[in-house]
Amino acid sequence: MVERISVLVEKQRVEIKDLPGRITHTDSDQILPGVASVFDRGMGFNEAVEQYQRALIFHALNETGWVKARAAQLLKMNRTTLVEKIKKIDLEPEPEMPVF
Repeated sequence: MVERISVLVEKQRVEIKDLPGRITHTDSDQILPGVASVFDRGMGFNEAVEQYQRALIFHALNETGWVKARAAQLLKMNRTTLVEKIKKIDLEPEPEMPVF
């Protein structure tokens, strides 16, 4: 990861903002912007809920190495329900960057 970032960042110094979100966010509260920011963006209720749901599922999958059964346990839902939601929102793991 460090090598990849050092190649991708054009500046001499790597800053926190250069790191991927999964590295800088430690609490689920930090995954999405606050409620006020949802209103500032003109986002409706359904869109905000869908975005939050997507972030929760994505976070749980990343935490469990994309093992759906473990992610479902973490989210306290049935595995089949999780699989249906993943398909519905077309969620895929972030592609791995090639290592040189």
